[in-house]
Amino acid sequence: MPTATPPEGVAHRVRAVREAIGAGGPDVRSRRFLVSLAGMPGSGKSHLAEAVRVAIGTAVVRTDEVRSILFPVPTFAPSESAAVYLACFATVRALLRDGHAVVFDGTNGRQSGRRRLARIAREEGAGHVSVLVRAAPEVVRARIVRRTAGEAPAFGSGAGIEVYERMAQSEDYGGRFGMVVDASGEIASAVARIVAVIGETESIDGIGWRSVRAGRKGKGQ
Repeated sequence: MPTATPPEGVAHRVRAVREAIGAGGPDVRSRRFLVSLAGMPGSGKSHLAEAVRVAIGTAVVRTDEVRSILFPVPTFAPSESAAVYLACFATVRALLRDGHAVVFDGTNGRQSGRRRLARIAREEGAGHVSVLVRAAPEVVRARIVRRTAGEAPAFGSGAGIEVYERMAQSEDYGGRFGMVVDASGEIASAVARIVAVIGETESIDGIGWRSVRAGRKGKGQ
């Protein structure tokens, strides 16, 4: 069953985020579904999220964009990141509750956070697939350099090489994922796979239960 409405402070942030991403109201056209992306800065998550959005009209919640809304001068401190993820999780829940298909675009380098996303999808009666996005280290570094120089879309990201190197020491991508994508090159095939999963009756989220269409409960594997 859906959980209670978030506290007013979080609810205010959810409204601000939804307004910023153009998803203020319900969506009766979509299948209620969550695609939760994970991976290092520069791995290609945001390009993948954007391609899925263009293909089927999902809402996209990006931690980088939420960070810029909440913290105009970001520090990427742990307390700041915790507040960003709290707002993102609440926004994802609200969007699913309103019938949206959602792509969550964040590094998601904690297994506890990935399990929480899977739980949110389950509690809101939504399908779910977790996707680990990877790219060769030299590709990642080149992307970050181009992005920092303004030569490539940033999608709200302010993470430079120093943030990437710091996160490389702390992020944990162990555990299972429903899908693993190498985004070093073309991503058309990955987009097609994700779109197909969203259209399926049921999908494996890689976390430990089977997510199904709204109205049916998830069951353990």
